[in-house]
Amino acid sequence: MPELTLEQQQPQDCPCPNCPYKRKAAILEYEIKEMRERYWGRKKKKQDEQEDTVISSKKRGAPKGHKGWFRKIGATIDEFVEVTLKRCPRCKGKNITPCKDTEDHCQQDIVLPGLKTTCFRHYSYWCADCKEVVEGQRPPEELPKSYIGPTAKALAVWLKYDVKVSDRDLSRVFETLFHLKIVSSSVTGFRSQLVRHSINVYGQIQKALKGSSYVHSDETGWRIGRESAWLWSLSTKKLSFFHVDKSRRLKVLQGLLGERFKGTLIVDFLRVYNRYKAKSIQRCLVHLLREIKKMLKIWGDDPFIKRYLENLKAWVHQAKDLAKQYRGRKITKKEFKKRKTDLESDLKDFEFTTAQKKPLVRIRNRLLMHKKELLTFLDHPQVDSDNNHAERQIRPNVLLRKITFGNDSDRGARNHSIFMSIIQTAKQNGRSPPEVLRKILLTRGKKQTLGLLGVGGGGRGCQRKRSGLRRVRKFTSLG
Repeated sequence: MPELTLEQQQPQDCPCPNCPYKRKAAILEYEIKEMRERYWGRKKKKQDEQEDTVISSKKRGAPKGHKGWFRKIGATIDEFVEVTLKRCPRCKGKNITPCKDTEDHCQQDIVLPGLKTTCFRHYSYWCADCKEVVEGQRPPEELPKSYIGPTAKALAVWLKYDVKVSDRDLSRVFETLFHLKIVSSSVTGFRSQLVRHSINVYGQIQKALKGSSYVHSDETGWRIGRESAWLWSLSTKKLSFFHVDKSRRLKVLQGLLGERFKGTLIVDFLRVYNRYKAKSIQRCLVHLLREIKKMLKIWGDDPFIKRYLENLKAWVHQAKDLAKQYRGRKITKKEFKKRKTDLESDLKDFEFTTAQKKPLVRIRNRLLMHKKELLTFLDHPQVDSDNNHAERQIRPNVLLRKITFGNDSDRGARNHSIFMSIIQTAKQNGRSPPEVLRKILLTRGKKQTLGLLGVGGGGRGCQRKRSGLRRVRKFTSLG
């Protein structure tokens, strides 16, 4: 006799309140729906659209009390255009006199630059003392053995990685706007040259992260050719560092931050961070809230599970509100310590659950394992309760991944890590990425500091005018 299927074994209208078959069906239905939304997007039904138009009474536009944004014209005006009359536009008469009142209308527009060709003529000199032929030091704007200037090369890299313009479209942009003909293969050479100049700054960003008091860490999937890889993101409010690696193991994190981090590491609940040694760790509470929301969708009909999850959700919001009130100086230090102690004691209530409620076992074990890492942000004002900052820093990389599908080679992955680290760091410090890349291209040696990115030294390390003579070749005599 053939075996009965799951549907044949369990009737559709089962009176059992905790039917395991209904639970399994709900889990499978939710996972299928989540997978479809991930790959094909959420499709809104026509019935839902009609209900939204009828039921929703919210006014479209900015919320009430929102201050509008108005363009501010700077004090410096490049050009004045006086609009005058010689005759009346209506009757064409010339008997008109100017009034005292005038109206100023300021308008801002872009000026498309043309192509500028600079010829650097180097003169050679014979030094009777040195018995050598010498010539003047190269100007700061000159790139040796390069037919394209630093501004064009920096702009090409910025358009590629920040604006996400393809190499083929880059040649069209340069030819249309700047009348500069560049083939797409030349853009690859621009990146290779700029990478050689940026390695020092890239290493300084990593070194500065190791000495930071806190670091946000996150990772996302990546591709190098046909192989799977991971894009690691380490960031603070002033620094951003990216590294593409084919591994997601602990050794990668140890290679980036060292064997032990002396500050606070803000991470999610990935198991790799469980074995990493840091002074303190803050687990992302937003990830915990997302897990609660997901479980409420599946097991929200169970009163015990629902009450457990809602109490845990309220506990998380109480912790975040306590930090907000204390940092806003709305409560005293004594009251803050008392409420923090209460939160730590309330966390013990979530350690108990019945064996029949298997969905809660996983989240209970997570709370037991990381109970000392959930309230770290209360003791450190500069530490956030979530890891949203790292996710915001990863977002530009994810958008570029959707267009390029990753990198074709290890060299391309290395270029991506270096350029995105410099661009994101410059943006966080209010600096123009094209100008920063240009200065890096023109600055060499010890003058390359994080001051170029607006970090620390207040702009130190910028290119200065160099003087002196450069040795060219040695002669025994003038022949």
